[in-house]
Amino acid sequence: MNLCAIPPEEVISIWPEIEPGLEDMLENHTLGRWSAADVLVNLQTGEWLLFVVSEAEKIIASLVCSILHGRQRILEVGMCWGTSGNSWIGEVNGAFEQIARELGCDQVALDGRPGWRNWARKYGYQLNSVRYTRQING
Repeated sequence: MNLCAIPPEEVISIWPEIEPGLEDMLENHTLGRWSAADVLVNLQTGEWLLFVVSEAEKIIASLVCSILHGRQRILEVGMCWGTSGNSWIGEVNGAFEQIARELGCDQVALDGRPGWRNWARKYGYQLNSVRYTRQING
């Protein structure tokens, strides 16, 4: 398994491979907050970071992150989707700690659906908030 950061100028070259999984995740888990086009623009401008996990030269997972600035720098994993039964999660977890350190971050934070709870606990993440949303337009 290999975790690789994709530079903004190279995102479009792998977009056809990751867009279907992204579309599915966006449709089912973000309540319309983002479109694939929104994600693409933010990745291409460098506002967000794209990491892919590959195995045998095939992308099996993609993670979209951002760096939040405040009293602490936080590497936030805001979107994640993959295949292969999530066997890649443990390896990615350790790598993300190292990436966060290299980026000068103090924390790694995850924004995920409730099904990620057990995995997050297993790797030492603490549940510290819950997001509630209510659609008011459209």
